[in-house]
Amino acid sequence: MEDANTGKARLRTIESSLIFPIIDKSFKIYERERRNSLFIVGCCLLLFTLLLLWLITKLKRKMNELITTRVALEKANTELLAADKLKEDYITDYIDRSRRYLHALEKYRISLLALMQTGKRDELYKRLRSDEFTNREMERFYQDFDDSFLKLHPHFIQGFNALLSPSAQILPRKSGSLTTELRIFALVCMGMTDSAEIAEFLNYSLTTIYNYRSRISKHALCPKDEFEAKIQEL
Repeated sequence: MEDANTGKARLRTIESSLIFPIIDKSFKIYERERRNSLFIVGCCLLLFTLLLLWLITKLKRKMNELITTRVALEKANTELLAADKLKEDYITDYIDRSRRYLHALEKYRISLLALMQTGKRDELYKRLRSDEFTNREMERFYQDFDDSFLKLHPHFIQGFNALLSPSAQILPRKSGSLTTELRIFALVCMGMTDSAEIAEFLNYSLTTIYNYRSRISKHALCPKDEFEAKIQEL
């Protein structure tokens, strides 16, 4: 076109000008294809970005689940270690108490033998008729039971009273011990629901145990037939 204009060749200029629409059309086609390619690339990048975000979110969720699982496992492991330690403590405590009880029985036997050997038959008869030794050992046994149970269920008394109306709540006479009513329901909490077994364990009559259970359950805030089931959940 520049050469045609310089040489003032009009025919050549006209011929050259006819090429412009072809060039323009080709350029527009090129631009349209380039825009389409950019659009496709942009869509692919957007999809890739969304996929990457989804993978990151899923990975983060999995990591949170793994962290939660690890924390739960560490907690469970700690609880198992604590349970094992508690079990060892109670086994040691049980052995020690059994040893002390056997020692007390041996001392009692020797004292009776000494009375017999010295001819103090009246004193021997008096000792044999007396239930002082039995009562003392039973009292010690129930105190040991209270100590062991409250170590296993430190919030039992609070939870038990929460199931009763305020006027019927029961508090122990001294810290670290249970009343008769609390001992009965402590055994229920441990799964001993038969009144005959409870009566034998606590050395009470079956009627007494039944009356205690019936009287306490009447003051329950929940339905009477659900009261002892809730006790077992404490």
